[in-house]
Formats: sequence, structure tokens, C-alpha cells
Amino acid sequence: MGIGIGIFIGINVVSVVILSVIFATTGLSGELEDAGDTFDQAEVLLRWGGERAKAIAENKELPDPPAIWADVDSLRLGFAATLVMDALLIATVGAVCQFAGWRELLKGFGMERFRPSSLKVTLAALVGLYAFVIVYSVLIDLADVSWLKPESTIPSAVTRDALTASMAGVLACLAAPLAEELFFRGLVFGGLVRWGFWPAAAASGAIFSASHLDPGSFVPFIVVGMTLAWLYWRRSNLWDAILFHLLFNLISFSLLMATS
Repeated sequence: MGIGIGIFIGINVVSVVILSVIFATTGLSGELEDAGDTFDQAEVLLRWGGERAKAIAENKELPDPPAIWADVDSLRLGFAATLVMDALLIATVGAVCQFAGWRELLKGFGMERFRPSSLKVTLAALVGLYAFVIVYSVLIDLADVSWLKPESTIPSAVTRDALTASMAGVLACLAAPLAEELFFRGLVFGGLVRWGFWPAAAASGAIFSASHLDPGSFVPFIVVGMTLAWLYWRRSNLWDAILFHLLFNLISFSLLMATS
């Protein structure tokens, strides 16, 4: 398991380095999220408009437009890199667990077949956890602690381009649930469960939460991660956790697309 976590960290570090080099050599801005909220953007545009008008009046070179919106090409590159990382995560699980192929991997995590009888428990857990995340977000808003407010891991800027949105949807609703459940629940939780369910669920949930790199999501995602561990542990079938993860991300992605 330790080797797997080391490889996971290495994959992320190498990916960041490679993306930084690509951004630096191709002229891409590397901006993956819009800068500020609507009011901040309006202020920047007004300031730029004033500087432009002044430059025209004084017959000077016009100022460059402000970079306040995410760069679509950078977003696509980032999603493509993340899809590759997910594929490498799956390969890491297979290599560390010494599976000879897909059949052994599926058998090792109880995934030979999906049992519809587990749907009720999975859906009940989904409703309960999504309600928990919503209530947590509302309480953080009321407490006015902005840095603890959960943020979407997918920038709202993806809604401005069909191809980028499609890549984000495939990543969030298919690639991430499969790769992350195989790694965080199958490998990490499965490797720690010998020390007891609760320590293994808490540790794997914390690592899972930290990997999203969002301080606001850390607490709720630990709870989500522990729930995913329980879904896997109760029947030793990883499909339950994968389905929960897929539906959780699908709801979040659908809300993002509908409200942006």
C-alpha cells in the first residue's frame, strides 16, 4: 500500500511539472478557473476600459485585455492529463496487487458481478451524504468562513464549451469513480483494514479528501470517503462504492451545468 501511495504522489508531481512546462512553452495561460466573482470581473473590465480610452485619447499603445476568464485550451489539457493520471492509478492498483489482468482485478475487489439488491442501501447513503454536504455548506455560509466552503473540483468555465464540458463529464462521472475507488478504497482502505474498520476508513478518507486540494471540502469529503469505505466493506463488493461515487459526481456535475 505504501508503494501505491508513493506512486500516486509521484504521478501527481510529474504531471504538475509536465503541465507547467507545456504551459510555459506553448503560450497557454494555464488559467483553469475564472478570476474572482462577477463583481470583481466587472471592476477589472471597467478599469481596463478606462485605461483603453485614455490610451486612445493620448494616441498610445492600447493595453492588453485582462486575463480574467479561464483558458479553454488549458482546461482541455488539464482534463486530458487527469484522464491519463486516472488510467495510471488503475495500472498502479493492478501492479501493486499483482493482478495478472482485468479478471483477477475484478475478482480481487468482489466485482465479478453487480448485485441490484444493494441499490437501496447505496441510494439511501447517497441521499443522506448529499444532504449532509448541503447542510455543511449552508452552516459554513452562515458562519461566514469562506475558506471552509466546499468548492466544485470542476471549474464552472467548462460550461462555455461543449468539448470541454464533455471531457469534464467523462472525467467526473466515469473515470474518477472507477480509478479513485480502485485506489482509495480497494488499495488504500483494503491495505489498512487489518488494523480495524474505523482507523482504515478514517485514514483512507483523509487521504482521499486531501487529494482534492480544496480546504473547504476536506471535512465533508472525509465523511464521504468513510461512507464509501463502509459501502465496500459491508459486502466486499467495490461496485457499491463506485456507483455511489458516480451518482454523487453526476448530481454535482448536472447542477453545475444547469446553473452556470
